[in-house]
Amino acid sequence: MKAGTAHKVVLNLLSSGIMVRLGRVYGGIMVDMKPSNAKLKKRAIGIVAHIAACNAAQATAAFDAAGGDIKTAVLIARGLDRATAQARLAATKGRLRAAMEG
Repeated sequence: MKAGTAHKVVLNLLSSGIMVRLGRVYGGIMVDMKPSNAKLKKRAIGIVAHIAACNAAQATAAFDAAGGDIKTAVLIARGLDRATAQARLAATKGRLRAAMEG
């Protein structure tokens, strides 16, 4: 039992580290999620509202304008248009933090 728990902890650390290095995590939040149902869409809108520091209505509008992409929605909620947001994400290889700074 102890070896299995240790194994799980190591694998969780490894997978979390990989996701951070790939730019799929922002501030401990998974931002590369594909919201495939209502529950995940609600969670994604909450993520957009939290990161962009906006209300739920603004986050919902940005999420819809972004076509359901969380990273793009965050940038839209912070004042960019969809094309500019997508261009910034492409230029930063999908890293939200770098796109927000650029």
